Amino acid sequence: MRERDRLLGTLVRVYCAQVLDHGLLQADPHPGNFLVLPGPEGPRLGLLDFGCVQEFPEERRRTWAQLGLAILARDEARLGHLFVEAGFRSRDDNLESLRGFAELLLERFREGMPLEGGETAQARIFEAFALLRDNPVVRVPADFVALGRVFAALGGLILRWRPRLDLFGTLAPRLLRAAAPPAASPSDPS
Repeated sequence: MRERDRLLGTLVRVYCAQVLDHGLLQADPHPGNFLVLPGPEGPRLGLLDFGCVQEFPEERRRTWAQLGLAILARDEARLGHLFVEAGFRSRDDNLESLRGFAELLLERFREGMPLEGGETAQARIFEAFALLRDNPVVRVPADFVALGRVFAALGGLILRWRPRLDLFGTLAPRLLRAAAPPAASPSDPS
């Protein structure tokens, strides 16, 4: 169990690094594309099949990171602007449904949130789907499709195996680095 937790933690960190640090994502993250290999210090992770890759230029990484931080911080004032900046649109341009859905999806990544479900979780799922039914999202940015595949695959593995991971501690530092404005170069007069 400890080795499985370590490998799943490595998998989460690898995908965070791909998107937020390097801007190049292996966008086909199903379990058939992961290998567990022997290593001198225990099992290690191998990724296969780089036929489906998504590039995230620095500006897009910054946008996604700022959006992720706003969701984690429950910063309602910034969420609408950041969803629009990322390229999302709802039928009536009121992004309340999208904010509710994002809140539902990322709630479990907050520090101290259990991975179990229950009546409260089910009620929130129905609430999010009602918001989307009443005000559907009609435009989703193309690069979000790749991110959505990653969220779905990693989320499924995490919910299935329930590893002991500090998801907030893994995500927050990388989101903060990726969200920061670019440093001015020494030759920049500003």
